[in-house]
Amino acid sequence: MASLILTPNPIAPSQNLRIDGAGFDPKQKVQLALDGAGWTTNYFRPAADGTFHVGVNVGSAVKTQTVTARYAGTTIIVATATIVVQKVVVPPPPPPPLPGIVVPSSIDATGQTGVSTALNAWIKAQANGSVLVFPPGSVYRLDGDAGLNVAGRNHLTLEGTGSRLINKTTGASGFSASFFLQQSEDLVIKGFAVDGGNTATGSTAAKAQVDESISAIAIRGDCKRIEVSNINWDNIRGFGPILGSDGGKTWPEDISIHDCIIRGGEMGVGIVAARRVKIERCQVNDSIDTAFDLEPDASQVGGGGFEDVLISDCDITNYGWGQSLTSWFVAACPQDAVLSKCVMNGLTVTKNRVHAGAAGPANGSQTGLGGLGVRADKTNAKHNFVITDNVTTHPDTRSMSRATMNFANVENLTVTGNKQPVTNGALLLSDTGTTGTRVVSGNTTT
Repeated sequence: MASLILTPNPIAPSQNLRIDGAGFDPKQKVQLALDGAGWTTNYFRPAADGTFHVGVNVGSAVKTQTVTARYAGTTIIVATATIVVQKVVVPPPPPPPLPGIVVPSSIDATGQTGVSTALNAWIKAQANGSVLVFPPGSVYRLDGDAGLNVAGRNHLTLEGTGSRLINKTTGASGFSASFFLQQSEDLVIKGFAVDGGNTATGSTAAKAQVDESISAIAIRGDCKRIEVSNINWDNIRGFGPILGSDGGKTWPEDISIHDCIIRGGEMGVGIVAARRVKIERCQVNDSIDTAFDLEPDASQVGGGGFEDVLISDCDITNYGWGQSLTSWFVAACPQDAVLSKCVMNGLTVTKNRVHAGAAGPANGSQTGLGGLGVRADKTNAKHNFVITDNVTTHPDTRSMSRATMNFANVENLTVTGNKQPVTNGALLLSDTGTTGTRVVSGNTTT
């Protein structure tokens, strides 16, 4: 009686299978089929003792393997055998180790108690050049007059891994910012979620809870090469990110803030003194006043100002919840005391989307301002302003030939490719005292 023996049994997918036959008629050619997939076209003749040995690969997708043998030219099945194909269970790879020094478990990570003192003591004890990791799922409550303080540090990374900071600081000084930087160089801060505690964010009541000392992040004097990314700030009580020369001899330089959510705050982003700043791919929502405020003042080195600021590819919704104040998408207006000495050189605002402009219903003296409202019309000199390819559907509904974008005394002005609906005789652009190159084209007002 003919029989088949399959080896190994069971078998793993894609493994080679040996088929041993015995008791076959040596005068007949044998044909095999695997899993009913069709008879092989290769016939073979058993040895004189009725045996044969062949090898096949079972493939990667099979669940069981049935081998059937018949004599060539007939339909008579003379032998079958079945083998189970093993299910290969590949264990998931272990999670990669956290990439640095982890906040010790002795510091409360439930958010139930204030831990600013403990966290800052731990940060201070770590060497420059370290990566400091706040573990996934952790919640830390900031208290007293202290957010995370990395003043005077260099080549340091704060890796949030999605951990949450609850800012309950007092606002006694600028140290109450969620992150405080001064004389800091080559720092990376990323991956946090921060609740600033303004429970009225997104309403006209938000202004009553403002405390300017409790900013999202304070980047102050003598800071260089700072990268801030993938932080979700919500319910900000002070400013959003605020850049100035306070406490130092030089302006912050080479600052990158990207892929962040900035919700609430007196200003979405404030720059009073900084150079080479990039704000890219951020969401700026529900600012109480202006979304991007560039406002030099007398407290800053040299009167403050900016050089080479880029605001690009951001999404803005509802600036101006302050109601009685005049609020703008971008304002570049210095304090009157520094008009003669502040610097405003190099501002590029490009490819941003204003989904809803001034929250209203009132916007001070600019009620009805369009979503792309820009103000840079004080008497101070300005250089190299580029406003291009920004888009809004929030119309300018003012009349009397008032302009959505307002400039004065700009050397080299480019306003191109913007989309801003206007009605009632409003204008897209007003500029006076423009010198050098003036390019205004390709803008859409319908």
